Amino acid sequence: MQPETKRALTALLIAVIAVFGLAIAASGETWRGYYGGLLLFIAMALLEFRLIKQHFDIQDGKRTTVQVLPPLGKLIPTRPIDQWVTGLVAGGIGIYALRIAAHSDPTAAGYDLGILVFVLCVLYVFALIKKGYDRVYGKH
Repeated sequence: MQPETKRALTALLIAVIAVFGLAIAASGETWRGYYGGLLLFIAMALLEFRLIKQHFDIQDGKRTTVQVLPPLGKLIPTRPIDQWVTGLVAGGIGIYALRIAAHSDPTAAGYDLGILVFVLCVLYVFALIKKGYDRVYGKH
C-alpha cells in the first residue's frame, strides 16, 4: 500500500472516530456521556491537525514517516535507576488515585478521574517494564 493511501486511511479513520464522539456527546444523557464524547472529538481533532502538519512536513522534506502519536521512548528515562524511581512514583500515584476512586461516590467525577489516573499509571509502569526487558534481552 502506498504511504499516501495509508495516511489518507488513517485520517479517515480518525475523522470517523471524531464524528462518533460527537454522536456520543449529542445522545449523552449524563455529564459523562456528554463530556466524554466531546473529549473524544477534541482528541481526534488534535490528531487530525497533527497528521496535517506531518503531511506538509513530508512535502517540505523535513520528515519521511507519519506518527499519529509521539514515540513512547520520549516519556521513559534511559538510566535504569531513573526507570525504577519513575516506576515507584507512578505506582504510588496509581494507588493513591485508586484510593480516591474507592472513597468516592460512583456517580461523582472523583471516581472517574481516580480510575483514569490509575489505568494511565498502570500502562506507564508496563511501558517501563517493557523498556527494562528490551534493555536486558534486546529489542524484539
